[in-house]
Amino acid sequence: MGTLRHEALEDLIKNKDRTKFDELPEAEAEGVQWAADYININTTDTHEMEWEQNGTIEAGDVTIKGRYDLVNGNKLFDLKNQLETKGKSYIPQVAAYALMIMTRDDLETFEAHLLYAAPKVVKTHTFTRAQAEKILSDVVDNVIRGELKPNSYCGWCNRAATCPAMTETANKLSEEFTTELEAYDPKNLADPVNLNRALTLCRSLKPFMEEVERMAKEHCINGGSLDGFDLKQRALPAKVKDLNEAFNAVGLTSEQFMSACSLTLGRLYDTFAQANDVSKAEAKRTVQALLADVFLPTAYTQSLTKSK
Repeated sequence: MGTLRHEALEDLIKNKDRTKFDELPEAEAEGVQWAADYININTTDTHEMEWEQNGTIEAGDVTIKGRYDLVNGNKLFDLKNQLETKGKSYIPQVAAYALMIMTRDDLETFEAHLLYAAPKVVKTHTFTRAQAEKILSDVVDNVIRGELKPNSYCGWCNRAATCPAMTETANKLSEEFTTELEAYDPKNLADPVNLNRALTLCRSLKPFMEEVERMAKEHCINGGSLDGFDLKQRALPAKVKDLNEAFNAVGLTSEQFMSACSLTLGRLYDTFAQANDVSKAEAKRTVQALLADVFLPTAYTQSLTKSK
């Protein structure tokens, strides 16, 4: 969902294209629309809108690479979903982006706007070059000292597949179950204690596995091959660009045609707001009241998240 969220935001602002935006669930769409409104207010035509660009910065003997969401002059806009959990921080990530742009454009200060779509919260951080360099220096020193521990941020690192902290855990899985790993025996997963440990192990390996998958796919896309694996391409579902034209072409009654259609509420709220010259929040409240009798019961999904 994260990739679609970012693509929808870029298409919405850059191309005025709502195709991917309309694929988002209602709650996700609201967050992306909020982020788009914030970006439109806080950017300027004086500077280029640099979307999804790669950057590199040298920190001692370590090369740090990253891909930022949007840069406009001396401002970065980085779309997140939820606020950080306790003990986590996006500061090192955006400090790296800030230093990349400050070095490239010879800037002394840089603003990073972290846009948290779900709670609709903005956190703004202003970096000087010295501050950004100090933050990255501390991170690099940890790498040099080998103070590495698998965590939820490993997926951002291009060394996840070769990091000792990750490979040490992965290598244990290639061995037969030792006394140390007896608790992860899949035959004993009915035991909640064992299940908890097994889940913890799987979650810690996830960034490593995802990075290996990414590297393998990139290798094959670039013409390489891997024994036992084939690179497949599939077509995405076709979409209709003009509902009126489609209705006129298929020769169905309006009732028959409507039975095959679905309604994107986020887009309906936007259209209602524009047609009636009201805010989107007011349009949403009004439309929800008007449609109260035709809404289906609220559906819920469940996910297992790590306790804070």
